[in-house]
Amino acid sequence: MVARKNADAAFKLLSPLENTRAGDADFDYWLGVSAFESNRLERAVIAFERTLLTNPDFDSARLELGRTYLRMGSLDLAEQEFKRLEPRTTTPAGKQAIAAYLDQVAKQKNKQKLAFNRYLEIGAGHDTNISSTTGDFTNAIRASFGLNGILPTGNSIKRGERFGAFNGGGDIVWRYREDRSLFASVGARLRGHRNAGEFNYGLLDAGISHEFRHDTNAWSLGAFAQLFRQDGAFTDSIANTRIINDRNSGGVTADWRREIADQTLLTVAAQGAAYRYRSNPTQDTDQATLSATVTASPQALVGGTLGISAFAGRDRAKRPLVPGTETDVSRRNLGVRLFAQSDPRLLVSGMLSLGWSQRRDDAAFARATLTEFGRDRLLDATARLTWRFADQWSLSPYVTVIRNQSNIALYNFNKTEGGLLLRFELN
Repeated sequence: MVARKNADAAFKLLSPLENTRAGDADFDYWLGVSAFESNRLERAVIAFERTLLTNPDFDSARLELGRTYLRMGSLDLAEQEFKRLEPRTTTPAGKQAIAAYLDQVAKQKNKQKLAFNRYLEIGAGHDTNISSTTGDFTNAIRASFGLNGILPTGNSIKRGERFGAFNGGGDIVWRYREDRSLFASVGARLRGHRNAGEFNYGLLDAGISHEFRHDTNAWSLGAFAQLFRQDGAFTDSIANTRIINDRNSGGVTADWRREIADQTLLTVAAQGAAYRYRSNPTQDTDQATLSATVTASPQALVGGTLGISAFAGRDRAKRPLVPGTETDVSRRNLGVRLFAQSDPRLLVSGMLSLGWSQRRDDAAFARATLTEFGRDRLLDATARLTWRFADQWSLSPYVTVIRNQSNIALYNFNKTEGGLLLRFELN
């Protein structure tokens, strides 16, 4: 089966026999080979190590163990196994093979010590609702506040616009030990609208994290910051002051990852963040979020990934909407997301994402005088194709659809965004 490139079937044939046949060196060797060839690397390590406990001179098993460690990125362990084979290898072809593996380990070590990735994107598209506004503002104000005849102005006007986009960024990974790495990234996004310049925006992201790995577990601690700049449309007010959409945010993250089943990874994460609005401090919040994500890479997808993620969080307002009152924008959030990604290394790959989330206001009458507690349910779906037409170049058409349903009519909205991005990557 392995010779016929059907290692997955070989593994499924051998795996149920492991409880009774483990310890038989030949059985463990072929279990390890089928696991390695079907990309079940953790299982392969266990099988090859068990083979060598039974028969330390099983050189083929030691070679396969070294190859498994090499594919996993455990370079020190791979180097150790190849060096153990060096004095036992007598044929010129064998010596050449071991030297080639050791050379590969050395090259990967140099690459992993300090790696840079950079990208630039340019694109264009259309957004049917750039300010996420309800389609019937006058009736929504009547239903939410009991006010008649109010016409939309400023951000309350629903606008569809073409846009141009320019994005760029990069990251750096410093693997200072085999099981420890530092990661830093920065990214910028600019968007300009054809006939609504007040809704042009710029966004800057930066983050840093440290990862520690042991066996099949990995832990990460990190920090992030984000700057968002957008004027938004001017709205007349009694104070004749302008509220803009500028926002600063930042926080810390922690996560734990572990392989919980064959080709299946569990990630549990916690995040604490602060959101501050430069001209609208009543919207300032501190946020805490817990999430869990399960990703699987079935053999049938050949390099693809399926996943599901769930989260729950709480936003606590820093100040009331009106001084001296208790009404504020504190809220609770929860949601779930399904996603699928085909192998991104293919000439043409695809991504699908479907999300549902709910927001529930903590304070009574925080967003409307006729609805005590606001509750929003948001659905979003994204589809993207990527065509890698050259080594460093790709072209991606995409479409995103968002629907928000609220018990406060003012916050019902629909929007669809579609576009095309040209990307250049430099590693």
